[in-house]
Amino acid sequence: GRPISTFIEANFTRGDKVPNKSNRYYWKCNHCGNLDNSNGLQIQGRDNKLPHHIADSCSRAPAELHQEARTFIFTKIRSTQDQSGTTLSEAVIPIKKRKKESLDGYVDHPLTKEQSTQANVRLLQWFIHVNIPFLAADDIFFQYFLDTIRPSYKAPS
Repeated sequence: GRPISTFIEANFTRGDKVPNKSNRYYWKCNHCGNLDNSNGLQIQGRDNKLPHHIADSCSRAPAELHQEARTFIFTKIRSTQDQSGTTLSEAVIPIKKRKKESLDGYVDHPLTKEQSTQANVRLLQWFIHVNIPFLAADDIFFQYFLDTIRPSYKAPS
């Protein structure tokens, strides 16, 4: 993992590992972590949660430490901005990488004979189950609906 900053080491104690595959740890605030019902008892070490705890919600941290935490957050965002060339607002919002997807979900491939038969059976089951007259299948808006969800599917007439 990354080296732990001196700000984090001075104000938090590392606890147990988070029970997932993230390789993160829980941290306890050295200022308010021993108080009952404190939100500083168990903080997951991710993003800027630790310095945000000091800056925004730690009631026992001295005022100058609140300011130091804000400076730490700003410096961290600033260094991200300098390295990546992004703007300040982009640096605050983490952007997830998209998984490579195939276009199969967007391209309408013709149905195989088996798929068409199965779709027809399911449509018939639905008409019978909800007691809709078969004449409804000839309705132009039903045809528009079918064309919207799968243009290559042609309902039986």
